[in-house]
Amino acid sequence: MNPTTIKGLAAASVAGSGAGGYGIYYGVNSSRTVSKEIKEPLLTNSSTDEAWKQHLASYKSLQDKWLGDVSDESSWVGSMKKWCNDSLNTYWSNSKFSELSKKAGKWCVDTEDIKGRVKRTMGQGKSLISDTNTETVWKSGWDTYNSGKSGKEISIISATTQELGWKELKSFCLETESLHASSHETLKERYKDFCTK
Repeated sequence: MNPTTIKGLAAASVAGSGAGGYGIYYGVNSSRTVSKEIKEPLLTNSSTDEAWKQHLASYKSLQDKWLGDVSDESSWVGSMKKWCNDSLNTYWSNSKFSELSKKAGKWCVDTEDIKGRVKRTMGQGKSLISDTNTETVWKSGWDTYNSGKSGKEISIISATTQELGWKELKSFCLETESLHASSHETLKERYKDFCTK
């Protein structure tokens, strides 16, 4: 076989393996969506409006409000849901894949803990009872729990007296505050009821 033929076969072989390699690479990546790039819990259509609004304050502070103004919070939530749904289902082959992955990783994630959500939604005139509050404040919290617990009992609180009960309430509040809010709706409500003043 002459040298020209050998070179031609070698070039064809390299080109073929390159095309095959790209085919494998594309095949592996073709099913990648933006949602698969994000490691944090995602907001979904079934997430509460309260959960979606965890990003509202950040959005309001933007100079470039890319989703429109926030004259109506419910409309904003609806628009953000649609944008996230569309973006999270965008495939790797889309030219904006990287850009959308980064943006969705900020606006479509559900990372708020119970303390953060309750603090954001509890309204004016209320504050959290924290580790730094005095024993007197915690005892007052226990009194609120003891008189209003019907149908809202907290399983780890078994004490029937203020002297023991305030310590159990404090333990509940401090252990609960860092839990993921959307995954623990009932605990979040109990925290909102009895770990605030």
